[in-house]
Amino acid sequence: MPRGSDAGALVAVPRVERAGAADAAALAALAAEALPDPWSQRGFELEIESPDARVWIVRGPAPALVGYLAAQHVLDEIHVWSLAVAAASRRRGVGRLLIEHALAHGGRARIAHLEVRAADAGARAFYERLRFEAVGRRPGFYAGGADAISMSRVVQREA
Repeated sequence: MPRGSDAGALVAVPRVERAGAADAAALAALAAEALPDPWSQRGFELEIESPDARVWIVRGPAPALVGYLAAQHVLDEIHVWSLAVAAASRRRGVGRLLIEHALAHGGRARIAHLEVRAADAGARAFYERLRFEAVGRRPGFYAGGADAISMSRVVQREA
């Protein structure tokens, strides 16, 4: 170990990877912990199997999942269906990493879309920091009748 280094300060850089069928149960458990209307294990299995869908995950120091993002590509658009980060890993850049990864690996996507609960000011502010803008309201979008704010952003591509 180099002189002056602190082994306790070493932190693994989170890495984004594609989810596989074996991750479906852990994805459902994370969604149940983090979201008011979580997807089921079967829902994740179907999404992972879909050729147009992408489910990306971030693992923690242990192999446990600390975050995921599920998205679908349609023509030149990417739609973020679900994003969740484990409570202990929030405010550590995991959500931002997942969004940036999805946009960078969105194929020929020129625009990204998502919905967020209208009452979730923290989530709305998070997406606004990532340059998503509110483009509409979807009354009764969520189970229980909660409204959603539709948000979009242009995906910048290297020339």
